[in-house]
Amino acid sequence: SLKMKVRNMSMLKKGDIVLILFVGVIVCVSILWNNYKVKTDSSEKIAVVMHEGKVIKKIQLNHLNSPENIEISKGIKIRILAEKGRIRFLESNCRDKICVKTGYLTKKGDKAVCLPSKTVIMILGNEGQADSISY
Repeated sequence: SLKMKVRNMSMLKKGDIVLILFVGVIVCVSILWNNYKVKTDSSEKIAVVMHEGKVIKKIQLNHLNSPENIEISKGIKIRILAEKGRIRFLESNCRDKICVKTGYLTKKGDKAVCLPSKTVIMILGNEGQADSISY
């Protein structure tokens, strides 16, 4: 009698299996949906280049067909490279070159700063759009 109770308790019922499969399908669909949505995010990426607190250039990164160089030679010389979907500090006369080591900015909200030259690069999206980091 005790063996029979243990065997019955360890066996899943048909409803349990359906519920487990249903939850599994929902989890898989939501993971695939999030990955697909992130990879196909084709919304506008606008790079903003600021020098000494003033916007000197706005670039729509998704629409660039050829690389664009931006040179700032006021004080410390720097060169910024914008390509389709990304932007970076390419060269700088500053001592540390932290801005150059930052590499490419590719996502909305990415930022790079060259403190000695008082230059900032940031990527924004279309105005009015919230990203997943917004509160």
